[in-house]
Amino acid sequence: MDIWAWVYDEMERLQASGQGRLAQIMENISSYTCDDQHHKVDAIYPEGLALARKQPNKWIEIYLRHWYLQSQVLSRKNVRGMLSESVDLLDFAHQPGNSSCPQSVCTVQDLCCTYSLRDGKGFVQERIAVCQETLARIDASWPCFFCIGSEYVSALSDAGRHEETLLECDRLRTIYFQQNLKEAGSDLVFNQVRALIDLGRYEEAESIARAAENPGLGSGFQRKRQSYIALSLAFQGKYELAIQEMLPLSEVLKAQGHFFNWCELNYLLASHLPERNHPELNQQLNQLCSGLIQNGAIRHSIQIRHWQAELALQRSDLFTVKRCINSIQALIPELYKDLGASEDLADLNARFDQAVAARPVVPIGLDANTSDLELNLFDLEIAFEAQPDQPELGILYGQALEENGFLDEAQAVYQRLLKQNPEHTEVLHELCALLLQDQRFQELDRLLLPMLENDLDRDTRLACFWYLALRQLEVSPQDALAWLEKLLALSPQAKRSLHIAANIEVELGRYESALSRYNQLLELTEEPQEIHWRRMLPATLLGHWDLVRESCAAVGINLDTDSGPIEENWGVIRIQIQEQEETSIIYAAQTGPVTAELISIRPVEKKQVYGWQVVFDPQPLNRLDQKDEDGDPCDAEGSPYYLFRSVAIQQKVDYFAFAIDGVFPGDEIWDELVTVLESLGVVVSRRSGDQYVLPHPEDEDVDLPAIYAIVLVPPTVDLMLVHHALKAQLEQVEHPLIWPLLVAELGDAETLALHADIEARYQIE
Repeated sequence: MDIWAWVYDEMERLQASGQGRLAQIMENISSYTCDDQHHKVDAIYPEGLALARKQPNKWIEIYLRHWYLQSQVLSRKNVRGMLSESVDLLDFAHQPGNSSCPQSVCTVQDLCCTYSLRDGKGFVQERIAVCQETLARIDASWPCFFCIGSEYVSALSDAGRHEETLLECDRLRTIYFQQNLKEAGSDLVFNQVRALIDLGRYEEAESIARAAENPGLGSGFQRKRQSYIALSLAFQGKYELAIQEMLPLSEVLKAQGHFFNWCELNYLLASHLPERNHPELNQQLNQLCSGLIQNGAIRHSIQIRHWQAELALQRSDLFTVKRCINSIQALIPELYKDLGASEDLADLNARFDQAVAARPVVPIGLDANTSDLELNLFDLEIAFEAQPDQPELGILYGQALEENGFLDEAQAVYQRLLKQNPEHTEVLHELCALLLQDQRFQELDRLLLPMLENDLDRDTRLACFWYLALRQLEVSPQDALAWLEKLLALSPQAKRSLHIAANIEVELGRYESALSRYNQLLELTEEPQEIHWRRMLPATLLGHWDLVRESCAAVGINLDTDSGPIEENWGVIRIQIQEQEETSIIYAAQTGPVTAELISIRPVEKKQVYGWQVVFDPQPLNRLDQKDEDGDPCDAEGSPYYLFRSVAIQQKVDYFAFAIDGVFPGDEIWDELVTVLESLGVVVSRRSGDQYVLPHPEDEDVDLPAIYAIVLVPPTVDLMLVHHALKAQLEQVEHPLIWPLLVAELGDAETLALHADIEARYQIE
């Protein structure tokens, strides 16, 4: 059963009927989901759903809603509001006319996953029943076979039936192999790994996780695989190896589907390695668990809170234990079934009471020199409540709360202090920095904007301007600049503000003003190397090559020439360019300190950027701090080239791109053709290797060496001249080549029909 065939057909129909945007969204939503690019899913889904609902084919709506649930529920573990959506989609997908849609079966998985995340153990019987019913309707030819099978064995595992889980995994794989005559590549392997871990068979779990492969499921699959390898190593007591395999937090944060395993792994590590049981881990557990709670993953959130409380007890952090108890107490009513959760909470409460009773008595009468005292959060809370009018103590308490991830409590402390001391700039800085870092922008606005209506002292007013500018930096650079200008009117030599204002002006194209600010900064800065690098941007864009050369000398760059534009050969780099919704990375030849010429030739269906002259930000986006297999420097992704962000395009060339395809005519004829085409001013790039072959039209068992090349024609070259050159050079070859995009552009219907015939005879795809 090919559940994708109708999708591809529908996308072709949409493209042909001028509805390419919907076709593009259909293509992107699945790949974005599998690659954990969920912010992009959120960006395209509302538009896609609105377009889909205008279509007569309701299967498109089912398809988009299903993939949105895959992103929200399976990857991000977000079930807040998704249970009703899952039920509604299941009902919609099984209405007359819709139930034949292959993705109607997928909606069963969506509902099961939502049940599982909300309260997996509580909904076990419902999950098992709906999976058994669906598996009875489909066979192993359906890709959904393993999706539903995976949900079924996950339910068995949550029911504690681990041996049965393993048997069912083997049974499903056997059924699949018997029908498809190939091994299964699916997410099912992780159900098997989890069951083995729960049975204490950790070495088997590691072995199976390491062997897991499924390129079709994208980078999300690889992250999950790595997390299970690390987890199985930790259960074996191989803690250092587990740390090496552990996903970085930045990777974990890409999808909440990775949160639970990461928390479990770090609980195991910190339980056995006391040096890892520190406030930073507490803060990270708080961050991840808060995200799961917000998304409605109740059972998992309760378990993580228990782990967090256990670690807190080990380091005598009674404040965190009490907060975990309060959190669990609030979550238990949201469970579908209790299943011992209340008993576990009562046990934790008892242990907390014992720890409180056993703690040493700390004197409440603390002075402002509290920073010299080694107090935990529990004691700081008592001290602050006894002396709420001491800003220094309150700041220390708030910082400790932040360090442990209790941001709401820290905010409340700072607000309480600020209410008592409205112009205490240190308190204001702490509160604003917290709101800014946690992206609580509306709260920051509600705090600062009314303050500016009052008669504030200079330092407080400067602080308000500064944080309002930082708040707008990513959202509206123009507004950020306006606040910085207010700040600079009060403090003209504020270096950080001058620096950020100049950077913004470069982005806004205000190069003269940016250059003036950088010149001012050079006079104020003792170590101006960074400013010289920044100044090169506007100086280059304005053509002030004397200033560029002056800055090059200041940072130690030796140039080949003494004056004029800088056009040198500094090797290959990569440039990140923004194109509407997409960010692309293009190879380039660096020609100066902040200039480059793009040299990548893209597929013919994409806009060509070859030959573009760009000015780039001199701060690289990567670091060559790794070693490849040969011991040469590379970045974390294995690239040996620095990556820079494009700031401005100085010159574009609007190339027309087309492909030459067909049987390779031999080196002599091909080289002569390339020489002729290049003499016309076009660019020819061979894209195929020796592995590209085409079947002989009279004997399919005979493979003919083939060639695929892309040709770029600048606007100064007549397309008809290129067409005639191709015909003249290739008219005598035994096996004809084709270049249909060029022929179509010229409107030559007769030759286009001839090319279509050649394409069919040689099975050129």
